[in-house]
Amino acid sequence: MKGSFTCNIPTIIEFGTKKVHLLLDYIKEMKGSRAMVVTNQKAVQSGIAERVAKILDHGRIPYLLYDSVPLHPLDTDCMEAFRRAKKEKVDLLIGLGSGECIDMAKVVGVLLAHGGTARERFGPHTLIADSTPLIAIPTVLGTGSATSFLATVTDAKTLRKRVIYDRRIAPKVAILDPDITDRLSARTMAFDGLAALAQAVDAYTQREADPFSEALSGYAIELMAGQFQRDLEEMEARQRLMMGGLMAGIAYNFAEAKTVRIMAESLSGLYGMRSEEACILALPVVFEYHMPFYLQKHAEAAKKLGVDPRGKTTEETACEAIEKWKTLAAPLTLDPVGSIALPEARCSEAEELAARAAHLSSDMATRGPLTQKEFILLFGQALSGGKRGETE
Repeated sequence: MKGSFTCNIPTIIEFGTKKVHLLLDYIKEMKGSRAMVVTNQKAVQSGIAERVAKILDHGRIPYLLYDSVPLHPLDTDCMEAFRRAKKEKVDLLIGLGSGECIDMAKVVGVLLAHGGTARERFGPHTLIADSTPLIAIPTVLGTGSATSFLATVTDAKTLRKRVIYDRRIAPKVAILDPDITDRLSARTMAFDGLAALAQAVDAYTQREADPFSEALSGYAIELMAGQFQRDLEEMEARQRLMMGGLMAGIAYNFAEAKTVRIMAESLSGLYGMRSEEACILALPVVFEYHMPFYLQKHAEAAKKLGVDPRGKTTEETACEAIEKWKTLAAPLTLDPVGSIALPEARCSEAEELAARAAHLSSDMATRGPLTQKEFILLFGQALSGGKRGETE
């Protein structure tokens, strides 16, 4: 545990049922004259976008609805949304829905404040002023975008995911209202909850987690791990998953390496899978790789996941966490990463994934990042179905 650290959370957090109705208060406080709601078709079809639109209509807030956010936004998609926002004289943004919606809203906010292109802002600490005010209303938990200091988009030229990383990009307000998840399926809640849990475990098992991050991620693991055996149609279970996801997202801001997230974005960028799915698949590979170096910490994480340590050594307790994770993920019937890549392509694709991960590590200014060789080993293990050494 670190004895010295800096903690800066620039986002006001509103958590609880009916909290979405505070949206009008914050718009007025920020003196927004015209808002842009950045969302996707899933939020429109589920009726979530309509709920927010009714609140804005009731408050007589002029707004533009941008509902064309794709699963993996390109920097050119962000430029299109920016041009519409600029033309409509938007001075406040609302990111509604999944992580990609909030991330695109972040990028639009950067462009409204700074001009130029999204590509010019890739990397760490590239902003010279605050972004246009952004209110995040997440409907999923997996990536923690509502409180994170980064936005992930795909470079249209290279088709590799890149990151804009700066505290100034964080939303001014995050409204987490479990009520707006009531139209989401139990499977969706389990999917996103496990992705958030993966990031919590990754944050907790860092070599030198600061006390703040360690406390949040540890409690997040305990809070979320017990919910997946419950009926996720129940509001209490959804509240606990959303709270745990919030804590995991904040903790992950201060994680040293962010290995699970970096692997997930690399995998999702190459294979087109959701980032949340890739997080779930990456966690056991990362956990097993780091376990021998920080055995006690991984055993503690295992206990928080629900592993019974009685009669087991520290190593046995830690190892059982991997089986516990597979049990939690089993109902989702995810295709293993190894089923995507042909055996003869695994070596070359592991190298390509490692190159993508290196860019993301640099963009996020991670401390103590893995080497290219280590990433090749991890991706090779993922592509081999969790078996070490098949791409070495």
